[in-house]
Amino acid sequence: MPLPPPESLMRPPNLAVFAWLRGKSAHSDPAGALRRATEVLPDVDDFTPDGARFAYYVVFRAGVVFAFVEGMRGVTLRLPQARVDALAARGATRLRELGDEWVFLALYETGGFDDELAALAREAHAFAPAPVESPALARDWHPQPGATPGQIEQLLAALPFAPPSAWIAFLRLSNGGEGELSIEPGWFQLWDIASVLEQWNDREDRDAFPDRLFFGGDGGLESFAFDVGGAPPWPVVTIDPVAGPESERVVAPDFEGFARAIGSR
Repeated sequence: MPLPPPESLMRPPNLAVFAWLRGKSAHSDPAGALRRATEVLPDVDDFTPDGARFAYYVVFRAGVVFAFVEGMRGVTLRLPQARVDALAARGATRLRELGDEWVFLALYETGGFDDELAALAREAHAFAPAPVESPALARDWHPQPGATPGQIEQLLAALPFAPPSAWIAFLRLSNGGEGELSIEPGWFQLWDIASVLEQWNDREDRDAFPDRLFFGGDGGLESFAFDVGGAPPWPVVTIDPVAGPESERVVAPDFEGFARAIGSR
């Protein structure tokens, strides 16, 4: 039976990666190429849920995934956006579902990146966070079990718009949870889908805060919501429901930006 990802990896910014990889397989050739390119680097570890059955393969540093393999054609790395832009201009494929820093590099074909893989893997390793010496500086996220397909379907059916895909990916791996937040108010409690729908279906709240989809709080007075009044991507805002709409302030341009603040100080 496939192993679940280690709890130490189930934190931002890895959640979207594992949601993307769920159920995917990897061929031993690109997995072996990535292993050889990274095994000589310091502070590196790897994980596969089921190596005997060719499941996906990830490589991480300080608890943050910076490379993975799924499928049989190549390797995906997390690199600075300027580097991704340069590689994309040469035929690499951006993996926008995971953000602007992820790029797929084809191997074993004309124009492939076989000869550059070791150097690019070093760049991805250097771009990953350095190992932390103090537990107080480590990413701190305490997830609940991920949402089931049925729960996701229930959420999508209840909303009259398509919610942010990054948030859905987050819920698939952490349907609720809490942890540090590097922006104000400093702590984030992610609501599970049942709580999101309960708030959404509350007519008084909908009337008081139109075009706001609440999805969490700080454990105190403030709540987090998407401002769905305009075109996506939708900004993340905080609101004090007692103080009313005048208390609203934007804390992130979208959920991807917000997720980068989750689990760190």
